[in-house]
Amino acid sequence: MLKLGYYNDITKYLKTIVKSPFDRTKGDFEPYFQKPCEVHDEEKEKYGEDVKVVCFRSLGYTMGHVYTDGNFKILKFNVYDRPVKDYSMSASSLEKMLDKMFIGTTLVLEGDPII
Repeated sequence: MLKLGYYNDITKYLKTIVKSPFDRTKGDFEPYFQKPCEVHDEEKEKYGEDVKVVCFRSLGYTMGHVYTDGNFKILKFNVYDRPVKDYSMSASSLEKMLDKMFIGTTLVLEGDPII
């Protein structure tokens, strides 16, 4: 199986609710996180100077991102409303679920990073 990105408890959870036509037993399009990306001034104003933005992907597309503080404590998820649906719930429902389950926890990035 090709290793892409970082895996953690969030990606483990996403794997339990996926509804993809792809064969997940072969590792096709597993959910994963990317390394932290560039932070915009508006995000710094809203979440603080030490905010980090980490995108997560599934089914071959970026499905959203998470805001963390400088120590990777999760502040807020943002799930994009995409025409391709990898999960049976709406983007806003998934966002609320992720916020409820993971806000306040530490985002741990494990595995081989995408270069």
